[in-house]
Amino acid sequence: MEVVFHKVPVEFMINFYGVNGPAIRNKIAGINYENLGVINLDVSSDDPEDIAEELFDLTNNPGRQDEREERYGRGPSLSVGDMVEILETGKCVVCMPSGWEVL
Repeated sequence: MEVVFHKVPVEFMINFYGVNGPAIRNKIAGINYENLGVINLDVSSDDPEDIAEELFDLTNNPGRQDEREERYGRGPSLSVGDMVEILETGKCVVCMPSGWEVL
């Protein structure tokens, strides 16, 4: 499964605390995300949240450091406000303080 990791600028991270649902679309409008490139993940699920969770684990789990470097390099880890775009479906998922918001 190919995904694109979109990194939110640090100064916009605060926008993602205390909001959810449709309000998220307003919060991301106008944010200039940094495209960190396409990453190929091994995911058996088509659920956007499962796919985003796999990228979160790949980029945050120290036990997967070798795999991370092979698939993604030494880039930043996924965190609050970052977006995962699933190329196969065109769906996007935003990392929230607790869980995911599917756009």
